[in-house]
Amino acid sequence: MKTTWTRTGALGTLVPQGPHSRRLRLPDTARDPLIAAGWAVPLVWAGTSGAAEAPWWGLPVLVVCACLPLVWRRRYPVAVATATAALALAVVLEVEAPLPEALAAFAAGSAVLYRAPAVLVGALSVSWILALFTLSAEQPGLLWGNPPQIVMIALTGVLPMLVGLLLRMRTERAGQRRSAERSRIQRERARERARIARDVHDIAGHHLSAIRLLAVGGRESLRGPQADPDRVLSAIADAAGRAVGELRELLEPLREERWDEPPPPEVRLADLPRLVEAVEGIGMAVDLVLPPGMDEQVHPQVAEGVYRIVQEALGNALRHSSARRVTVCLARQGAAGLLVNVVDDGTPPPGAATGRGIAATGLGLRGIRERAEELGGRVEAGFGSGGGWRVRAVLPVALAVNGRDAWT
Repeated sequence: MKTTWTRTGALGTLVPQGPHSRRLRLPDTARDPLIAAGWAVPLVWAGTSGAAEAPWWGLPVLVVCACLPLVWRRRYPVAVATATAALALAVVLEVEAPLPEALAAFAAGSAVLYRAPAVLVGALSVSWILALFTLSAEQPGLLWGNPPQIVMIALTGVLPMLVGLLLRMRTERAGQRRSAERSRIQRERARERARIARDVHDIAGHHLSAIRLLAVGGRESLRGPQADPDRVLSAIADAAGRAVGELRELLEPLREERWDEPPPPEVRLADLPRLVEAVEGIGMAVDLVLPPGMDEQVHPQVAEGVYRIVQEALGNALRHSSARRVTVCLARQGAAGLLVNVVDDGTPPPGAATGRGIAATGLGLRGIRERAEELGGRVEAGFGSGGGWRVRAVLPVALAVNGRDAWT
């Protein structure tokens, strides 16, 4: 069954949920003594059920000594396998097969499982099985005079080591899968945090800048003879309402239990005219070139990325630029590419470098660059040779498929 993961809160601790998480699992300190007792009880019962000439307490003491090392089989696997094998060989004299042999085989396999050297334990197991057959044979000379039979007996001694080795490899692979899953979850959490940080920065920064500009401009307009406080306050209220609405849409997926699926895109290319209208309401002229039908040709996540890139570029023009007009142009580039150009008419400060390349390291530009890279695109930003700040992004129309870019 597939194990699903949930988080205990917004970006909180991730815990597995499913049938495996509800299974009762005893700690090793309690489980190993139970295993030792589970071996001792049938061995004592098998020995005392038959006629025995030795004192009644001799066999129980011997069995307890043989099974007791299993309590420390995880910490001292080689020593436990050696002690158990030696004492199990003595138990053979009192208890008929197959219980003593199974006890020795379990100790050998358990030692390899808990990272004892497989070659060493295999040699120990082979020596034990050969000694057992030698002691139990009526004519040991005939046994050692038959090499094929010795080889078959030796292979029987190798089997516990092979079983333990296979179980160890299975356990290690399971541990590697769990480690890889934890790493994947951590990477997903990091990407989710980065995405939320970018979106909050873009949304809050853009709308707060707009509200500030509206408040500053409104204060100046209220000093004139034709003051209209209702218009100023309505513009500020509309900008604040848009900010609250977008932030609510952004944070709503954090309330869902299914965190491992990306939230649906909040905005599309068709929302760009509304964004442009809001910026123009603040006092900056924006020319938008959006070919008809492009929204249906672009992947929804790419469209959302384009919207956020344009939003942040316009927000930077409002906050940091002397520009009065911004041109936003979207166009197809080749069969599977999308070109986004945002250029303003501001004046570069004295000594500012011109040309391509990321010319600044602010949070906004870093967010633009990360968005483009996550979508498989690239971004250039800087002052153009003719003046004005320019943001140029080349993005794919479709997302990457099967590890290969779906655009050229």
